[in-house]
Amino acid sequence: MLIKVLVENTTRKDSQGLKAQHGMSLYLETQGSKVLFDTGQDHFFLDNAQKLGVNLEEVDFLVISHGHYDHGGGLECFLQKNSRSKVFLSRHCLRPFYAQKSSREMKFIGLSSDVFSRHQDRFVFIPAGETFFQIMPNLVLLANTRFDGFIPQGNEILLKKEQDAYRPDDFKHELMLVALEPEGDVVFTGCSHGGVTNMLYSYRDKYPFRPFKALFGGFHLMDPLKGVMREPEDVVLELAEEIGSFYLEQVFTGHCTGEEAFGLLSQKLGSVVQRFCTGDEYLI
Repeated sequence: MLIKVLVENTTRKDSQGLKAQHGMSLYLETQGSKVLFDTGQDHFFLDNAQKLGVNLEEVDFLVISHGHYDHGGGLECFLQKNSRSKVFLSRHCLRPFYAQKSSREMKFIGLSSDVFSRHQDRFVFIPAGETFFQIMPNLVLLANTRFDGFIPQGNEILLKKEQDAYRPDDFKHELMLVALEPEGDVVFTGCSHGGVTNMLYSYRDKYPFRPFKALFGGFHLMDPLKGVMREPEDVVLELAEEIGSFYLEQVFTGHCTGEEAFGLLSQKLGSVVQRFCTGDEYLI
């Protein structure tokens, strides 16, 4: 499997003019399919894709991990660039989502409703309540079904609007992409709002006997507004131990995980965990 990071919060020193932003977009090639996982906030993923030698017109499928602007804000750009690909996402993504910046200020962080009305034929909505959807024999979408473990504290300021009331987001709009690979499966998460280990257990509940090779995504350990680690150190270290219990060969994380949390994860997981940045490329 080939993975190219089209957008992430940071770039490396030799980034050759690539643009970083708070968000995530990954390009995947796996068993004959070309897949885009999230789009970042806007057109940056398009600009970077060209510099990285990725032709987005050839993408077969786009998956939106959840209904936040930093993962699906580039939807309109993609649909104008690619005239054929279907877009897979939860029907819950149609809801309006907000971040509470203060007691009086709410920031809209959802997806534009206009893009759905303009391109109705391009979307495949995973029905509300469905926890499994098969795109291809080797590509499936899973919703989180486990809620008894770690939940990020950063979720506390993330809300959904129902009629005129703001309510805590239950993240029913969040999906994992699972690539069922011959040498071991690879799980992709956007922000792991449901808790990264809950999501890993959800995958394992669905596939109890398949080899599990790698995890790739954000873990939402950073304050989304202040950019600092939100969790206590001991909680992150315990989380690292629990991730380690899955005996993964590789863990790639970035975006909403944050540098401080990554350092703590590295203390426990060592070279197994890697920090991904805009422009990085992996064969796994």
